[in-house]
Amino acid sequence: MTALALNDEVDVVKGKWSNSATSKFYARKDCEDHNLEYRQLYTDQQISNALAFHEKVASAFFRRRVFLNYRQKFITVKVEKPMSIDKFSKEYFDVLDYAIEHNYKIKQGYNSIIFEIK
Repeated sequence: MTALALNDEVDVVKGKWSNSATSKFYARKDCEDHNLEYRQLYTDQQISNALAFHEKVASAFFRRRVFLNYRQKFITVKVEKPMSIDKFSKEYFDVLDYAIEHNYKIKQGYNSIIFEIK
């Protein structure tokens, strides 16, 4: 049997060593680092508008996790694994109307909905 590294964990179900917990940790850390770096590219007004839109999206998708991410060329609001029941709510249609009115790019996939704010 091999020695355990500090960042390894045992996957009890499969009986194998797993680095999944540390991979998720470092992926999240990398995302946070990028957010801190890229947030400086935006004005206070742009950040304020993005936060307000994030709140609208979070209230429409209260069953799901919603993320605000700063990128080099745009800010994204991402809904993780949206449920179909949320896509028929009045709040969702209000979010769509707001996004279209403000020319936000909308990317709808099976596992997420991403709004790009320029």
